[in-house]
Amino acid sequence: MMALVFIRFMVVQMLQHVTMMLAATCDDGSCVMPDGCTDATACNYDAAATCDDGSCVMPDGCTDATACNYDAAATCDDGSCIYPDGCTDATACNYDAAATCDDGSCVMPDGCTDATACNYDAAATCDDGSCVMPDGCTDATACNYDAAATCDDGSCIATVYGCTDSTALNYYAGANVDDSSCIYVIYGCTDPCNSCNYNPLANMDDGSCVYSTACMATGCIDPLALNYDSTATCDDGSCLTVYGCMDSTAVNYDFISYL
Repeated sequence: MMALVFIRFMVVQMLQHVTMMLAATCDDGSCVMPDGCTDATACNYDAAATCDDGSCVMPDGCTDATACNYDAAATCDDGSCIYPDGCTDATACNYDAAATCDDGSCVMPDGCTDATACNYDAAATCDDGSCVMPDGCTDATACNYDAAATCDDGSCIATVYGCTDSTALNYYAGANVDDSSCIYVIYGCTDPCNSCNYNPLANMDDGSCVYSTACMATGCIDPLALNYDSTATCDDGSCLTVYGCMDSTAVNYDFISYL
């Protein structure tokens, strides 16, 4: 409103001045010459000027080089400068949806930040979605090895070989992989010396042994003895073993030890 009043005043003054000039025939020294910019909205407004000289420079853009919308061609700042206020990259970990001018603070994804992942990167500051989480046993020697697993989860069960049949004589409760070593109960007579019905396949005596002197297969069971008896099953202490030099070229050769 004040600007309109000022402009109207200036117009009236100029009209009066023109009228006086047209009417004047002799200069009285009252001429008012252009002496500056009288537009208060201009960057170079001169409050002391009384007559506009057409030099006013009007606001035409942002002249601050640190602003995001800096206009190098602008000569008069119009107050429109937008300053950096956050990260405007939507792919960054610290993206700020409210920011309008990027301040260079964006932190981009650079690795796996999950400490429980197999490929955890302690140096990474922004997770890139590459984390490989534990998904099974990766030890090929384990009983529960999972060929499809890529990250060991600590569930591997060590292989323990043995007989896993609880009905077998040598059943091993700690075994998790059967090694075909199971020995099953075979009942029979297990006395090889004096019984008539000795069963060499039996591993559990069932009290069925039948004894008789006629069945006794006694004799020397030492294969190194002179009187070794291959048919004997029970040693009767009759073995004849002679120790000595068996080299015929030796001075102390003992032919008896050779027999």
